[in-house]
Amino acid sequence: MEKFVLASMSEVREEARRAVAELHNEIDNYKKEHEDQAAMITEEMSLFESQVSDRLTKVESQLTNRLSELESRIKVASERIRTLNTSNSLKSANDSAREIFNEMKRRHALNLASRSHGASVISHLTSKATSSSSLLLNLVDSVFPLETYNFAITVSPYPSPLAFLIISYLALL
Repeated sequence: MEKFVLASMSEVREEARRAVAELHNEIDNYKKEHEDQAAMITEEMSLFESQVSDRLTKVESQLTNRLSELESRIKVASERIRTLNTSNSLKSANDSAREIFNEMKRRHALNLASRSHGASVISHLTSKATSSSSLLLNLVDSVFPLETYNFAITVSPYPSPLAFLIISYLALL
């Protein structure tokens, strides 16, 4: 019986060795497969990373180019604004705006003076247009041919030579 038990034990040991060897082989195969897959994944990841890096580099260079282009446009626009600020046409536009403002003040003073004497000033169109040296007014006049006139009729309920003299004097200013 001892021989039988020893033979059975040696068979069990042999079967256990074979099973362990098979398990080692399966583990080795599994490792190789996963190492191959890991290598492929690593290779794919490095390829993907290099593609993303290339794309980011291209986008960065495009953004840099666009930003430099915008910067140059801003510089050109700034230079144009500086030259316009010092140009005669802008000064002329400012002068014409001042002239218009002064004309409005004069007309307002004229209306106030005539009202204080019981008269009202009515703008009246004559056949002669006022001339203007303003570039802006000439441009508007060429697009919309409207003529402006400097003439007023004073309507008063009673004749007053003093009011007429004041209005005439203010109209000459």
